[in-house]
Amino acid sequence: MFKSQIAKHSFLNLAGQILPMIVGLVSIPLLIKNVGLERFGILTIVWAVIGYFSLFDFGLSRVVTAKVASLRREKKPEQIPLIFWSSLRLILCFTAAGAVLLFCLSFFPNLFTGKASPAVVEEGLFCLKLMALTLPAITLTAGFKGLLEADHRFAELNFLQVIQGFFNFTLPLAVSYVRPNLGAIVISLAALRYVFFILHARLIFRLEPQLKTISLLPIAESLPLIKEGGWFSVSNIIGPIMCYFDRFFLAALFPANILAYYTTPFEMVSRIHIIPSALTRTLFPTFAKNSVGPETYRIYRRAVLLMFAIMGMVAIVGVPLAKPALGIWINKDFAEQAGSTLALLIIGFGINSVAWVPFTLLQGLGRPDLTAKLHIAEVPFYCGLLYFMTTKFGLPGAAVSWGLRSLVDLVALLFLSRKMLIGAAQHRR
Repeated sequence: MFKSQIAKHSFLNLAGQILPMIVGLVSIPLLIKNVGLERFGILTIVWAVIGYFSLFDFGLSRVVTAKVASLRREKKPEQIPLIFWSSLRLILCFTAAGAVLLFCLSFFPNLFTGKASPAVVEEGLFCLKLMALTLPAITLTAGFKGLLEADHRFAELNFLQVIQGFFNFTLPLAVSYVRPNLGAIVISLAALRYVFFILHARLIFRLEPQLKTISLLPIAESLPLIKEGGWFSVSNIIGPIMCYFDRFFLAALFPANILAYYTTPFEMVSRIHIIPSALTRTLFPTFAKNSVGPETYRIYRRAVLLMFAIMGMVAIVGVPLAKPALGIWINKDFAEQAGSTLALLIIGFGINSVAWVPFTLLQGLGRPDLTAKLHIAEVPFYCGLLYFMTTKFGLPGAAVSWGLRSLVDLVALLFLSRKMLIGAAQHRR
């Protein structure tokens, strides 16, 4: 199974992410040239805010995947519309709360930095208002994807992802030639989100005609969905906090143009996550369908070893080429400032990528509470480490903090996964 269906779907997921990334590699230097480092630094903060607030589905897109996969296994397709529409209703409610909060944050200029020019800060705050209105399209689309992933519709999903990823980079670039203003750029991105929300909805209704009829559980019977999604949501919220918190912390210490020497390498190396993402998007519905058994253990073990091998190769090649690559991609001056940070982030993201596999195993087998509690425990450790390392060593210190937190996370997740698998094996005996 690992060599056929999982490999095929993982390859589709990987292709769906690599092609837009190639477009981004070409577009981002041109976008920086058009809007300037200061505006681009603020734009990365806007993207970070949206990346966090887009998780206001309260873990329900993950619940949709797990529930639908389970109902398919149990041959109860008539219950899928109830779960799907009830989950979307809840997602919309939580999204409304997130949109209001995001809109309120747009009245706090210090969210970005007090060292950026007032005009650029004003543009950034206007962007937050725009994206607050875009959140429903983002979170509801995540719910659609949850159902499609449960049915392993990765070919259709990745076709849409490639097209959206292409326009996600080329549209802002095109707008920047006409009007190098953050507001104009984000308006184009907001419109793009709604277009692809409609396209995903049309795909859902074409593949699943029974979903054209809205079926809702009573509110009281929908509450278990919230409970089940709660632990998913804790990890979904705290995980991005630790992922994005460094940028907000650095934004309070450094000017926007200096911030770009961290955020640009961070955005660049974060594309490594397309590899574990491609694999674990396939593994999650697979684990959700299976109980803990020998087949699950074999799939998990091979996935962990595969990720160790791939990330080791990435580090061996990427670390010595970090500074030269930045010099070619952007310019030599930028490479001198950001090269060491990029090299350290490559190592940290490699470690973090391996952790995706045990993380997915625990959640797929119905223990998202373990991953959530682990993330809660990591928060004070990471915040203290980030403060010490950044104030002591600057931007490279922040990169080291990210890597050390990822290492602690990986070791803990491997331990919890091994304990769960061994415990289940002993119980069967």
